[in-house]
Amino acid sequence: FPSHDIDNLYGEFNFKNHTFVDNSSKSVPFVPSISADIAYDRNWTEEFGTKIVINYVGTRYADLANNNELDSYINLKLGLDYKLNKDLKIYGILDNLLNSNIYIWDKYKEREIYIAAGILWQF
Repeated sequence: FPSHDIDNLYGEFNFKNHTFVDNSSKSVPFVPSISADIAYDRNWTEEFGTKIVINYVGTRYADLANNNELDSYINLKLGLDYKLNKDLKIYGILDNLLNSNIYIWDKYKEREIYIAAGILWQF
């Protein structure tokens, strides 16, 4: 019988002390000191699965002088997939369900609540 994991829980925590080597004690722009992810996926049947992800990104600077700080954010994601056969799967993704103000770069805001769907063909 094939192996079939029902529940998977995993996470990651990152702490970075990221300053320039010129001893200026300035942080490297766009790199957060703290970030964390936790994810849970469940295979309800051989064909149907779900996944929920919580992603936290801490504050970070948007310039070399460290004058412009970008806010931290939480991104909540949900995914669904259904395997039609061994080669074909349909899926759906819901991203930024909390409608957080996510700025990746200074003044460049990420999309708000986002929904996507698709078909994955593996051969």
